[in-house]
Parts: sequence; structure tokens; C-alpha cells
Amino acid sequence: NIRVQTYWQLGERIVREELNNQDRADYGKYLVDNLAVDLGVKRQRLYEFVQFYRAHPIVRSLSGQLSWTHYRRLLAIEVLIMIVPGYSLLQASSNDLHNKQYQKNKTQRRHRHRRCR
Repeated sequence: NIRVQTYWQLGERIVREELNNQDRADYGKYLVDNLAVDLGVKRQRLYEFVQFYRAHPIVRSLSGQLSWTHYRRLLAIEVLIMIVPGYSLLQASSNDLHNKQYQKNKTQRRHRHRRCR
């Protein structure tokens, strides 16, 4: 997946640049702010790329089967596991299923409502 590879490479590049300029405490923020403007993306997205690279430092470990959306969800779950005591993959999976069911029900209600008009 070319998008996944590109985002991984951007994350790697940002981390490398930060490491090369460790003596400047504000350099990481400066770098991300300028890159966000240059690339026309939100700063948060660039921080996701950095998080993605740090979570998967070996590019060959990435699955060609997964899209960027899959990896973003996995990163969100990893963050929850780190910051919420007792949060587990099972709970994350259960929450994801509930969210999908909620969206499905919402869509069905919307279609029924349109038919009734």
C-alpha cells in the first residue's frame, strides 16, 4: 500500500530530523509546524505518522493487506491500552463492534425515515 509506505517514511524522516537536532528542544514542534504548512496537512496527521513509525520501526513488518485506516485504528487501540488501566484488545474489539452496529442501525433508520415521507 503506497499510502502506508509514504506515511511510514514521513514518520521516519521526522523522527530522524528530531534526533539530529536534539540540542534544540523546540525543533520537533518547529519541524512539524513547517511541514504541515508545506504539505497542506494538519499537524495532528504528522504526529500520527511519527507515532506510526515508532510503533512499527521496521518497514518490512507492515502488512500490505492493511490500509492506512486500519493502522490508524490500531494506533488508537495501542494508545488506549497504554493510558487506560485495564483496557484490553478484547474490549477494543467489542467497542468497535458496537460502533459498527450503531452506524448500521443509524443508516437503517435514515433509510426507513426517507421511505415514510
